Amino acid sequence: MNFKVKEAVRFYNPLTLILYFKVRSESKSFDIPRVVKRIERNNLRNLQRTKKYININFTLSEGSTLTSYKDDLRREFSSYLVQYFGLNIFRRILVFASTSGTTGEPLRLPRTLYDLSLEEAFQRVWRRSIGWKLLDRTIVLRGDFPQEFQEGQLALRIHGTPRLYLNTFSLKRENIHEYYDQIIKYGPKVLYCYPTIAVSLARLVDNAKLPSITIPIIVFSSEYLQDEDRELLNRIFKSQVFGWYGNGERTVAAGQCIKGNYHFLWNYSLLQLSENNEIFSTPLPFSAFKVINYATGDFVNGLNKSICECGNPSEYATEILGRNDEFLYHSDGTKMPMHHAWVFRDEPSILESKILQNEDGSIEIEISPMNQSVEVIERVKSKMHSRLPEFDVTIRATEVIQRSKSGKLRIVETRFRKYL
Repeated sequence: MNFKVKEAVRFYNPLTLILYFKVRSESKSFDIPRVVKRIERNNLRNLQRTKKYININFTLSEGSTLTSYKDDLRREFSSYLVQYFGLNIFRRILVFASTSGTTGEPLRLPRTLYDLSLEEAFQRVWRRSIGWKLLDRTIVLRGDFPQEFQEGQLALRIHGTPRLYLNTFSLKRENIHEYYDQIIKYGPKVLYCYPTIAVSLARLVDNAKLPSITIPIIVFSSEYLQDEDRELLNRIFKSQVFGWYGNGERTVAAGQCIKGNYHFLWNYSLLQLSENNEIFSTPLPFSAFKVINYATGDFVNGLNKSICECGNPSEYATEILGRNDEFLYHSDGTKMPMHHAWVFRDEPSILESKILQNEDGSIEIEISPMNQSVEVIERVKSKMHSRLPEFDVTIRATEVIQRSKSGKLRIVETRFRKYL
């Protein structure tokens, strides 16, 4: 299906609208235990339709000691598929997609049309809670669709929808005025983005000494946003910034509230934390495949069950720290979160950067643009070496740092085999 047609159908999907009201009604329920019990009951029926769980007699709470890992899905995915025998055509048609591949090996996953619509419904309920309404003008800066842009094309309009897509792969110093003009002309209420790309845009605007742009809401996902970068986005775009957390496997979801806390959607999945605060989740309403106590590889700083100041009663984390390969590691295995490893704050000449820890623990740093002074390079090397003194540090200046296939700029990546 043509990309523009597909996006328009996705936007106006009537099933999504129906499920939106269902999810919103559940989310506002004053009898959460009763609703959870009903959702669990429906989920158990789907679990019993998989080869993996068909001969196991358990409830979800009793079965929570079972654990599923990404490698299990890679090795025997067919055993996790739900055998659906109903008449609902939306639960029969499978659409395949892949995870982002941030762990180095993308996982190909099936989703039913029902599941795709349900995921969108959950997101729309959360978006409305932060002030992002369905018909609000939105600029998308995520890089998901590079093949849809013709050579040299910076912007793509999906007519019939309030969306303008900007090409993240062409975002450079020499054409920042064109991006700036596109944003001013479109006048968006929302910027939907990968945070690293939004930060690159903000730095380029700032570096070009262009006037600030007012974009009331910025919504980011798929990556971590550091406090300093949030302050930069607030300053350049005068925005309230909100994060959405989820994974390609559709096993967990949380959205930031006005107070900055990540509230986990209680009618989306059941959660447990390991001793080191890794999230394990059992998805509830999705029906293409089923996992129990899935190891997400994502870490939080704990779960708070008290009622947040925003009034949302669901449990929340004040911070999502990232994944295993988004930390740097000391030789003894101590994690160093990427925001502690950020060594470029006082270097205004550096617009983008990337830190890679190799298999032997050594550090490679890329910075852009190319024309960096010897003093800047030596300062960055010294700062990095002071944090990880046991490893060699090399720095390379380049005009543009390579994006991933999905348009992300991974600012920290670890391949240190000793601890992965």
